[in-house]
Amino acid sequence: MKIYIFAFLVVFPSLVFAQERSVDERCSGYADTVTKLLVNRYDHETQDEQLELLNEIDDKAYRENLIGMLKHTYTLPLYSNEKDIKIQFLNQYIASYRLCIKQYVDK
Repeated sequence: MKIYIFAFLVVFPSLVFAQERSVDERCSGYADTVTKLLVNRYDHETQDEQLELLNEIDDKAYRENLIGMLKHTYTLPLYSNEKDIKIQFLNQYIASYRLCIKQYVDK
């Protein structure tokens, strides 16, 4: 009986809280999504096409932040030099990760 209670106490919380993600996981995913938006821009997708995809996200705060980053992404210049493109992607990743950290750590 003690084994069942122990197993219940160990397994049950991990099942209940399995959807909890760390700030690092959440912000890494957020930054990855922002860089995908930039990739799509370089692939000549319109802002409206990407906005349709973002509107399918359930989490309102997450969605609104991504929409803000999408609008910012479309103000950025498109580079043809590979080095400049990589620097732009790195800058976007860092900026979006920082924004996410500020939002979720301050809560």
